[in-house]
Amino acid sequence: MANPISLPSRNETLSDNECFYVEPDKNNFAELQKAYNRKVSQEANNLRLQYFSIEQELINSFKYVNPVTSNLNTSSVKFASIIRESANLFEQVSRIIYDKLFKEYGRINIFHYLTLEKFLKFNDLKFHCPSLTIIASENPNLLRPYGSLDGWNDQNQPEPVNIPSWWTAYNKIKHSPDALTDYSTLENSIQSLLASYIIINRYLGPGVISGSLLKPEDNAGEIIQRQITVEQSELFIDTLTLMGYVT
Repeated sequence: MANPISLPSRNETLSDNECFYVEPDKNNFAELQKAYNRKVSQEANNLRLQYFSIEQELINSFKYVNPVTSNLNTSSVKFASIIRESANLFEQVSRIIYDKLFKEYGRINIFHYLTLEKFLKFNDLKFHCPSLTIIASENPNLLRPYGSLDGWNDQNQPEPVNIPSWWTAYNKIKHSPDALTDYSTLENSIQSLLASYIIINRYLGPGVISGSLLKPEDNAGEIIQRQITVEQSELFIDTLTLMGYVT
């Protein structure tokens, strides 16, 4: 029998949109400005730089390991590095969100990070990936790094079966060089990077690693949002960013 979920006390000094991205009211200049400021903060820039550095490593690896179904289980030392860095980035952002949402909690781990699904709904997101279109169509779960949460009742604690395979790979690789052969795979590299992409987007919203960065301006009482060109992920596009063109 599953154990009922027991979350720490909610930090009532911060609203949801101060803990993770909630689309601001387009008629509320203060909300728009606050969301923009978070996206151009030093914290956001540090997360952006980490993400793009890891993504470029994965893209470069495609020159040597073609991203096709037959290579999903191909292992590489480079993939091990990508998995470690991606999973660590996911962990960084998860801890930031958890720390904002809750107070008076002890040590936290992957089970606590996964309970963020209750708030972020990151397992519901769909993605378009032009460079991985064929391999993703042949492997429908490839672009679902949180698919292990399918069927999870968010009223109960996550169980070991809900731990994503890329996270298991991260822990195996982190603790033993012998694990590289079985766990440092192309599949785990793609999924761990996408997991970090998702958590960053759910934390900060569009305009950080994908989508438009909109700078609000108050023009004599009329709110204008100017679109600023920013670096975009070369691999992943969530369907919201595509404005409905992908279903």
